Amino acid sequence: VVADEVRNLAEQSQKSLAGSHEIINQIVEDITQTSKMMAKNAQDLQLINEQTKNNEESITQIKSFMDQVNEISVLSYTRSQNLAKSIEEILDKIAQIKTSSNNSLQSVEEMMQMIENLESVAKELENILSGFKVE
Repeated sequence: VVADEVRNLAEQSQKSLAGSHEIINQIVEDITQTSKMMAKNAQDLQLINEQTKNNEESITQIKSFMDQVNEISVLSYTRSQNLAKSIEEILDKIAQIKTSSNNSLQSVEEMMQMIENLESVAKELENILSGFKVE
């Protein structure tokens, strides 16, 4: 009877050990899979980190380019304003020249009228003088 009990206990111990071994193997397999997943996640995070760094560099370059474009735009705007001001000054000078030309033309016309009047007076005087005989 005792030998049967010992045998039963040995069989139960062996079954328990086999079950424990199976559980331990499952735990080791789960740990291995978890470790592989963590390694893959670490690689993925590293790739994401590198991509983020590349994106940051790209954004920095874009910002630098946009700053340059902004500087060029401000310079272009300033030059356009100066050009517009210069054009206004030129138009004012042209208007002054036109006014002077019109005044000069009017003066020339007045002079022509005076010359015509003087010629007319000179002819009258000549006619009057021709009536006098000088000997």
